[in-house]
Amino acid sequence: MRCVPMRHARTLSRFLLVVALMLIGGADAFIAAARASDEEELKKYWRYFEMTVAFSAEGKEFQERAVFGCHPYYSRRVEKTYLQFNIDVPWLAVRLPSGAGLLFGVPARLCLKELARVGLESNGELRYRTPFPSGYLPPVLWLDNADNPTLIEAYVAETYYEGRSPRLRVRDVAVRPVAAGPIADQSKLVGWLASKEKEASFAGIYATVVPRSEWDQHPAIRAVLSKFDHVTKLSTDDHRTISEVFRVFFLGRSVDPYSNVPTDTQVPDYGHSDEDRVSRRHSYAVVPRGSDFEIHQGQPGVIIHRRSAKPPKFVNLWLDGSPLGAIGILGWHYDPKSGALVAVARSTLDPCPICVINGR
Repeated sequence: MRCVPMRHARTLSRFLLVVALMLIGGADAFIAAARASDEEELKKYWRYFEMTVAFSAEGKEFQERAVFGCHPYYSRRVEKTYLQFNIDVPWLAVRLPSGAGLLFGVPARLCLKELARVGLESNGELRYRTPFPSGYLPPVLWLDNADNPTLIEAYVAETYYEGRSPRLRVRDVAVRPVAAGPIADQSKLVGWLASKEKEASFAGIYATVVPRSEWDQHPAIRAVLSKFDHVTKLSTDDHRTISEVFRVFFLGRSVDPYSNVPTDTQVPDYGHSDEDRVSRRHSYAVVPRGSDFEIHQGQPGVIIHRRSAKPPKFVNLWLDGSPLGAIGILGWHYDPKSGALVAVARSTLDPCPICVINGR
């Protein structure tokens, strides 16, 4: 066998390395060119809309508006290439006079092709062919400090506004299509949106409480609960029976109905399902009670988040001034004393993990 001299071997290695780098560089250049071609092609699919929110907070009336864009992109699968959309920053941001921040969630399904189809009014203005509903209530985050919050409240149900003295009242939400941008940088108003996720993440727990007056209307649930005479965590099968009627509403990183725009295959409506509405109507804040926690039924429709202390797997929970004992996260429990079905869930908030802010 013929040996290659060491000097020649090094030369050959350098040559192969150069060739490899050229190939890699060529591949990168090809990918960059393909992306540039996509971006050029996708320009014609951009859709824009203006969202206006009238509300009162801190003793004053406000009306804020912003333009958002449905950002098109190609999702390539083996069998087909799909045209999909994303809203880069799905929040209308407001800085209040006190320095607090408000984030109003953009309607999650506004980029669906069925909804984004527009017509022309007699005056030439664009209009949605599927009218945007009156009385729409977006999810809202209230940050105690717009740039560096220590506590964030999420208002997730209309019951919040029906509670005792809510500090926010939403008067009206209007959405209309517009021909073009510019799209405002929402992080200039609420700097938390541009924070690093792990350093500015928040966590909280909340409870879903269904009273006897509601679950007693369902024979299948009555049959399940009639066999218990003490606080009990329901079995997987019993949990499934309850959840067919009353779902635990999740607001977290993995199941966030506001940040991600659904694909065109999902149900074309602006709001959420009746099941979601039922679940949210029964959600309550869970607040510390010494080393335990208490379901604060005076705060319906709100989840309180604190800078990311990781939520425990079990909480010693109180309801109506009585202890329920150690309640596990994510699972229905039945309390025969109060007659309530109770479930506790985690909620996590990151500073806009899918946002595209200032090109990042």
